[in-house]
Amino acid sequence: MSSVNELRILLVGASGLTGRSVLRLLLADARVKEVHTPLRRPSSIDHPKLHAHRWQEQPPRWDHLPETPFDAVICCLGTTLKKAGTRQAFQTIDRDAVLELGAWTKNREVRRILVISSSGANPHSANFYLRTKGEMEEGLRSLGIPSTTILRPGLLLGNREELRPAERLGQWALPLLSPVLRGPLLGWQGTPVETLARLMVERMFDPRSGIQIIENREILENEIKRN
Repeated sequence: MSSVNELRILLVGASGLTGRSVLRLLLADARVKEVHTPLRRPSSIDHPKLHAHRWQEQPPRWDHLPETPFDAVICCLGTTLKKAGTRQAFQTIDRDAVLELGAWTKNREVRRILVISSSGANPHSANFYLRTKGEMEEGLRSLGIPSTTILRPGLLLGNREELRPAERLGQWALPLLSPVLRGPLLGWQGTPVETLARLMVERMFDPRSGIQIIENREILENEIKRN
């Protein structure tokens, strides 16, 4: 990595629920010099560290990204089956586009990538969503990026423009169950996006190499320790 106060980060998915939180943290962090992010719409954020690059392709292509020597790539890319319209379109974003970004990261010799997956991800799962996330993870691990961090949150909880029914229920019910779920069921509790974002930024500075899988239990326990 570059020296302190000179880090250049590529953030993909900055307009999404978690991506917005990650972006705020990166811009506020004195160790980060530049944050580059591809966006389909102009950013409403005006900040000297932020370098927004217009991105019109759908599905996304990474060959138009700047030649900046990045220190890390943070991927918050993701959609829903409802928004994608078809299973194939969903896989194009949540699996294929992430793997293409991983290949780009490897080819550009960026040493660190952090990616959001899902609790329960498994390439052999009977569940389509979890199988797609598992296939993404499997492909990412095979790329041989020096440091790969995969985070597996539970149901993401936050102020989303279009709150999904399951998330609406989770935001109401899960906080009431927290004292119980902090025991053996902690890994199945919903994950506040701010909690996930904080850990992603923390792990961006982690010097460890290899593949790190962070389960939802660890994500939530890290926040408990902070408090």
